[in-house]
Amino acid sequence: MPQRLFGQQNLRAACVIGPDRFCIAVHAMQADDPFTILLQYNGAFSQPWTRIDVKRNIAAIAAWARDGSDQPFVALSDEGDVYLLTDPVVVEKIPGAGIYSADADGSAALGGLAVLDGSLHACGARGQLYRRTGADAWTRVSIDDAAIARQGRLDRLAEGATGAAYAIGTLIPEFWEPPAELEAAQLQAARAGDLARFEALSIEAENWAREQGLGGVASGFLLTGSDGAWRRVETGSEEELRDILVEPSGEVWAVGTNGVILNGDPVTGTLTDRSRPGDRDRDFVGITRFEGRMVLCSDSALHWFDGQILTPMRPMPGLGIDWGTPAPLTMRAVGHGLVYFDRAHGVHRFDGNSWQEIEIPVALLQRDFVGPHTVSA
Repeated sequence: MPQRLFGQQNLRAACVIGPDRFCIAVHAMQADDPFTILLQYNGAFSQPWTRIDVKRNIAAIAAWARDGSDQPFVALSDEGDVYLLTDPVVVEKIPGAGIYSADADGSAALGGLAVLDGSLHACGARGQLYRRTGADAWTRVSIDDAAIARQGRLDRLAEGATGAAYAIGTLIPEFWEPPAELEAAQLQAARAGDLARFEALSIEAENWAREQGLGGVASGFLLTGSDGAWRRVETGSEEELRDILVEPSGEVWAVGTNGVILNGDPVTGTLTDRSRPGDRDRDFVGITRFEGRMVLCSDSALHWFDGQILTPMRPMPGLGIDWGTPAPLTMRAVGHGLVYFDRAHGVHRFDGNSWQEIEIPVALLQRDFVGPHTVSA
């Protein structure tokens, strides 16, 4: 059995543009010693692998087509460093983003990267959304939603053929305390043994927190963007959303925790929950279309989906048996291939009939690799 990943290494980000063309980021997510191995694969060459080392933890990879360039991949670190994986590598910095960066302004980490309306966009915690307006020039895009600005993490961006843009993310509960006068009244009621008064004040405190967008449990949200304005869409679900598929017609599918499958046109109407009670024991992390059929990736398997019923796909040989528990990162269908990326078990390709592992050479996964590669800042 080939060696896959070493120690605490995991496949953290991936982007595919063809059955034989992709880029992955492998690292151990260390804050005190960040280091990522970026591997590009192009099956058209006898030596298909190219390695670039960066001294950051890469959080996302996107493909950005540019005139005259056959090197489309762009990587984003959690600190807001942007790497255009050209020769030589071009490094940019999103001002203010990150936690440990010298210019970090408290906006926190980034985690998503995509092309919207021809321009690179990056997103992350506390409602961060940035648009690249030129070489090493990034502008913060405002989202007029107080709860998202304070406790919302934008995880993924997507673009529709109709010009609309979408973002999915998670509202993460904050620790909160009631106003001082309300807290003092609660304490006084408790000392007096006035249980009814204490409970009434507790309800008042919870209502206050709810009005402020505080407390509760983690919940997903969906945003639509048009002409630079972004708004939250009512989804009818509080499940966290993990992936989004936008059909050419503008129809949207979004999947996430506890088997949630949302479908509809969020620009003109609401979304409908297509999930079934029997699927609530699984979390979906990916959705794509492969040769006209919809494929959903759960935390344990891949499934065909006809809009109502899930049917297991042909399993990958060894996954969940010889290799241990699956740890899916994402999967995408491009052309005549479906490419599956597993955090612990690497890259696998499905041609409609059978699976093939695209083995990563052992040497390329070692930090002290001595072969030809590029080292970037």
